[in-house]
Amino acid sequence: MSLQMAEMPVLNSFGLYAAFGIVCAYIVLLFVSPLLLVLTRGGAPSGGNLNQPTAVDRFLLLCADISVRHPRRVMAVTLLVVLAAGWMGTKVVVDNRLTSLLYDEHPTTVANGVADQQLSGVLAAQIDIQGEPGALKSPEVLQAMIALEEDAKRMSAVRVVRSPGRVVSWVTELLTGSDTISDDQGAISQFLIFVEGSTLLEDLVNLDYSRGRMIIQAQDVGANRFQKVADTLLMDMEKRFAGLPVDVVLTGTPYVAYRGVNNVTRDLRNSLMTAFIIIAIILTVLLRNTRQALICFVPNALPLVVGYGSAGLFGWDLDPTPAMVFTVALGIAVDDTIHLMVRWREERRLGLSNADAVRNAVLHTGRAVGITSIILTAGFGVFMFSSFPNMIVMGALGATVIMTAFLCDLFVLPALLVLFGVPREKASA
Repeated sequence: MSLQMAEMPVLNSFGLYAAFGIVCAYIVLLFVSPLLLVLTRGGAPSGGNLNQPTAVDRFLLLCADISVRHPRRVMAVTLLVVLAAGWMGTKVVVDNRLTSLLYDEHPTTVANGVADQQLSGVLAAQIDIQGEPGALKSPEVLQAMIALEEDAKRMSAVRVVRSPGRVVSWVTELLTGSDTISDDQGAISQFLIFVEGSTLLEDLVNLDYSRGRMIIQAQDVGANRFQKVADTLLMDMEKRFAGLPVDVVLTGTPYVAYRGVNNVTRDLRNSLMTAFIIIAIILTVLLRNTRQALICFVPNALPLVVGYGSAGLFGWDLDPTPAMVFTVALGIAVDDTIHLMVRWREERRLGLSNADAVRNAVLHTGRAVGITSIILTAGFGVFMFSSFPNMIVMGALGATVIMTAFLCDLFVLPALLVLFGVPREKASA
């Protein structure tokens, strides 16, 4: 539900439907699962047993003992990991390419590359120009188009520019030998008679010359570089058409799509902070202990930092699909942390020492947390066999974050509970 704080409607809908699905899953767990368990025959694996530990039990106890005996060393290693991941995270770029949905060797990707490098480019932005009927025959407006066209051609990403101004210039050159647009609107109207109804103009202006467009063919240089091109175009448009009786708007699929996609990615990233705040408040209310709520915060934040750092380490650009992983992984990490925290509190109520309570919590809850983490890691790992690069990144990030969350619950959370779980004067109680 924290995604309701996002600005993009698509994220609002995703958060709402996901929250509804989780509530439905909880209802099924409460009512349907017990019915199925009643109808089930046979046995089930027993929980951890200190008297007869299995190989899994011994592994879990080893992890718990490392955290109980050397909590400061565990936290020192954790701090180093956080610093390294944070530094690598500064290299993450929120960017995407509309033509890079497939792997580099795919025929479509290769064809797009050829079109970008040798032809007119695969992206087409448009500049919409509107005014009164006949406004696009005005010499000043046509000259402004020519000037803006020259500005656009100086940008490295722009390959071809088409405009009504260039058509008039071309016809003028054919008839007079000079490509300079006449200052006489009547002469311009006479020249246009020769090309009216042809394909030269039908895609660029309407019948009464009140509305037209400039088409800018460009390479797919990525959202960030294309946004710089768009910003430069907007400044040039304001300068070239200042004071003229027309309205000029930059539009087109790449301009709208790139702005939308990057906004979704940034919205997802920024909404995580809102989610953390909401989760922290809920944990504080449920646990009725600010100290323990803050302890839960660390193992939930660390997997996201490591995942973000991994994206920087491997040079993965962050687009909406991989960015969605962080929102999903946050909920999973919180879930496992609460399981361990609640079990630790139960063991403390039974009178166990802090260290023994930590060991029992890891022994009895770690098995379930480990099974779910392995299943989820494998589930995300399947995406790494996809043909779509962004799905591969999503799978790798998801597996990394989930496994990091599991390691945090095995080592970091127990170490924090040993160091800060109870006040110092009660630690041995």
